[in-house]
Amino acid sequence: MINLPASGIKLIMLKIKAYCYISLLVLPIVLPFSVMAKTNNIVQTDSQQTKHGKPQEIQQTDASRGMIKEDVIKDRYSEAVSNLKVLIDNLQVKDAEIKNLSKKLNTLKGGVAKVILDEIIELKRERKELKLKIESFATGVDIKEYRNKIPAKFNFAEEIEKLLQPMIHSLNSVTQDSREIEEFKQAIEKVKQRKEIAITATHNLNNLLIKANEKTVKALLGEMLDDWKAELKNINNDDNILSRQLENKLQSKVSVLSSVGEVFSDFFKNRGINFVLGIFTFFTVFLLLRFSNYLFKKIQSKRKDYRQSTFERLAELIFHILTILASIMATLFIFNLRNDWLLLGISVLFLLAIGWVLIKTLPTMLEQLMLLLNLGSVREGGRVVMNGIPWKVKRLHFYTHLVNPDLSGGSMHLPVRQLVGLVSRPAAINEEWFPTSEGEWVKMDDKSVGQVIYQSPEMVQVRLFGGNQITYSAESFLALNPMNLSHGYRIQMVFGIDYKYQAECTTTIPNKMTETFRRDLIKAVGEDSLVLVRVDFFLPNNSSLDFEYEVFLKGSAAHLYEEVERTMIYSFANVCNENHWEIPFQQITLHQVS
Repeated sequence: MINLPASGIKLIMLKIKAYCYISLLVLPIVLPFSVMAKTNNIVQTDSQQTKHGKPQEIQQTDASRGMIKEDVIKDRYSEAVSNLKVLIDNLQVKDAEIKNLSKKLNTLKGGVAKVILDEIIELKRERKELKLKIESFATGVDIKEYRNKIPAKFNFAEEIEKLLQPMIHSLNSVTQDSREIEEFKQAIEKVKQRKEIAITATHNLNNLLIKANEKTVKALLGEMLDDWKAELKNINNDDNILSRQLENKLQSKVSVLSSVGEVFSDFFKNRGINFVLGIFTFFTVFLLLRFSNYLFKKIQSKRKDYRQSTFERLAELIFHILTILASIMATLFIFNLRNDWLLLGISVLFLLAIGWVLIKTLPTMLEQLMLLLNLGSVREGGRVVMNGIPWKVKRLHFYTHLVNPDLSGGSMHLPVRQLVGLVSRPAAINEEWFPTSEGEWVKMDDKSVGQVIYQSPEMVQVRLFGGNQITYSAESFLALNPMNLSHGYRIQMVFGIDYKYQAECTTTIPNKMTETFRRDLIKAVGEDSLVLVRVDFFLPNNSSLDFEYEVFLKGSAAHLYEEVERTMIYSFANVCNENHWEIPFQQITLHQVS
């Protein structure tokens, strides 16, 4: 059994109370629509009664009311008897038709007999339904439902068909003219094909009749020719009739745009008020519930160091789901009260489509649900990397708020689905969110040195020495592994002198090099920017004694990086000239094999 913390239970109860209060606020908005619909039905019923000449109720004594009631009952039964007689007459007509067709069936065989048999079966079915209708009318009881011992099974396809029937009827009315014209064209095409066959047959029979000599052959061919001429005449008549019908239909055809316009005009004329009421109800309920949630969160966020717990997130998620469901149910309720089955059917079809999509995306939805409850791989307050850029998850919600304080415009809202598959971790106290800041100097892997003048989640702009400006995408900038010079840096170079000075390579020479190097650096960058200047014997190389020049500088001298490199080269050449030290060339030793 799960033990919920007191704060979580309290929050859920408060959410339920808020939902109930908002429901009470919504009732005064929805109920007038119900009253309007009921009033319309009553008015329509009264108007129908007035048309049929039924007396209206007036203030009378108890005796007069009783008399009127008896008269009404008598009139009602008299009318019922007359209606019953009409139904019985219809039943007798059905019996007569069945009897006549049965007699005809006994004298026929083959395909015609099958057609007559189908007609008899259909008439018997209609007679059975008519008899049930007479019995139901006479008894005042639904006989079909009473005698149907086995309840009808629920057929989902039939129910959907009933809902879609008004919409399909509207679509059929729009395309009726076009479909009829196409049917006429196909019929005319078939008649023309038959006409060509009939002309060919008549022509061949004429030729044979001319060549025939025997009387029997001539008689047979003449009889066949007469039949085909009659057939050709009928075909010509069909062709003329269909062509005339097609011409009339084309003349009376309304354009597709006009048909669609009429449909929309009829829709908004007859169903516009229902549509507006439904939309108004949906947004009214939705906005009221969302506003209540906003006020509740506003009050909660005033607490110091407020952070949503898992149970608070669960309560808020349930509240959001109930908000959408309540808005949808209120809209369907309005359509039902207004007896608008077309809009109701379209709404149900739309909801079924959404439900199907949700079922298909259920695994992803479950993962998103875990993220919303702060139980997934990305947690609120954590550090997550997207497209190579680190982000802080400031608020985990349907639209998650990510921030990067070191970037201009470093704030964005993303759908929670885009966080699926990512992993966050807790951020360290002094952890940087980007390797540079605007105004700082950097050195790239491609040896270029410049100042960062702008950086955002999309791009980084760097101004090189001389004023050249390069724009990198944020990802490509990070791929160049920028070395930040504005927090201090170190430069190291190796130079060599001749082996003849080997005796002093660890004593006198390093000291003189350091002294000259320091003097030249002070001239170039100033003494305040220097942290450490050092020259040490590095290693005995193939043709030279190598010394390592090394300098540590403060970030204030970051813009002098290339100047310091040039000063190191200049200082080495200067100290060699002052002390007459030889700088050796690369030597190649050849060994001759005897």
